[in-house]
Amino acid sequence: MQQDPPSSSSPSLTLHVVNAALSSPLNLSPSTPLSALRETLEDLMSIAASNQKLLFKGRALVGDERTLEELGLRDGSRVMLLGAKREGVERVEKGDREVVRSGKGYLKPGKLRSTGTATINRYIFHNLAPLPVPAPNHSADALRYLKRLAEDPSIVRIMREHRWSVGTLGEMHPLERPELLGVNTNMGELIQLRLRTDRLDGFRAYSEVRRVLLHELTHNVYGGHGTDFKTLNSQLNREAALYDAESTAGRTLAGGRRGDTYEPIPTPDRVDHGGHRLGEREERRRRMREAAMRRMAGGGTGRG
Repeated sequence: MQQDPPSSSSPSLTLHVVNAALSSPLNLSPSTPLSALRETLEDLMSIAASNQKLLFKGRALVGDERTLEELGLRDGSRVMLLGAKREGVERVEKGDREVVRSGKGYLKPGKLRSTGTATINRYIFHNLAPLPVPAPNHSADALRYLKRLAEDPSIVRIMREHRWSVGTLGEMHPLERPELLGVNTNMGELIQLRLRTDRLDGFRAYSEVRRVLLHELTHNVYGGHGTDFKTLNSQLNREAALYDAESTAGRTLAGGRRGDTYEPIPTPDRVDHGGHRLGEREERRRRMREAAMRRMAGGGTGRG
């Protein structure tokens, strides 16, 4: 389908559609229906319209008859496109096991795990990305941890009721950016959580990590940590506690106190827009981590 350029007398908007590492600007009319955008992307990206998942500010775009303006898209809006290209789908259908997509940076090819299909529930974590590590079973353990978070009944209900869709829920590298417990990239394109302990000998308490996840989900809406952010974050934690109580007759799934919220320790150099730095009291944890790194590098059990 050829994209008709808007006339000089009609208003237009430029969308930035991101797929993998590529960003494609599209000049469209605000009255363009979502179905026409999907057809344009099918021609441009070789991703079938029926296989496309379009995310805007962490929410799935639905209603093919709705216009871009009705969906809240404005000039300069950034839309994330998820979906396998035609050639990738054909390879899978033929039984070819080669990797269709790969992760970025430290993620090895083939470690993204799909969590479901959009036809059943659009408001999910579409992929899970544990870190591949040499220690036996640890990568599998991390995948189970991420799967538990993604399938947590209270998290599932919150995602559905707030109509949030996250591209990938992944694990933060335990030795990179040690001051962060979690980060949300592009308002729901990628959420990464620190799962492993500072000693690198196991995993953090589920209740702690789930509170951080709720914090990061709040960044689907608000970039900074202002009043609106704190209000929504507190609301999500109250909702989680209520849903836990309904599911377990008063006993929380996460094992924490109802109403607990994860709050980044305020420091002058705190990171906004989805990342949070730990305060000075974490200096001891940093030293423990460095000692663990030295032990890993030396292959021995030297003291930190």
